[in-house]
Amino acid sequence: GSLVALIKPQFEAGKENVGKGGIVRDSEIHKEVLHRILHVAYDCGLYTHGLTFSPIKGMEGNIEFLGYFKKYEEGALTIDDTLIDTSIEIKSTSSPICSAVTVRIFC
Repeated sequence: GSLVALIKPQFEAGKENVGKGGIVRDSEIHKEVLHRILHVAYDCGLYTHGLTFSPIKGMEGNIEFLGYFKKYEEGALTIDDTLIDTSIEIKSTSSPICSAVTVRIFC
């Protein structure tokens, strides 16, 4: 089976890391949340096959992410800083970039 999950940092970061209006603006907090979620998925037997930001931003600019997971390892991405940093960096663009990671989710 496959799973596409909406990862909402504002609910995973902890109150102390969430700003007014429920906005997480710190990229380091985004990275921590993504690392934790991807590793929990792995511990549950789900392999990461895609990760990108959601192209739909909240009214205050809140950023969320999409993770694509499967129950099998073949073709899975390595959970590392490069994967997460790329997703964090791409989020600052005005539209999603169709790359090897995002093709699996959007195309």
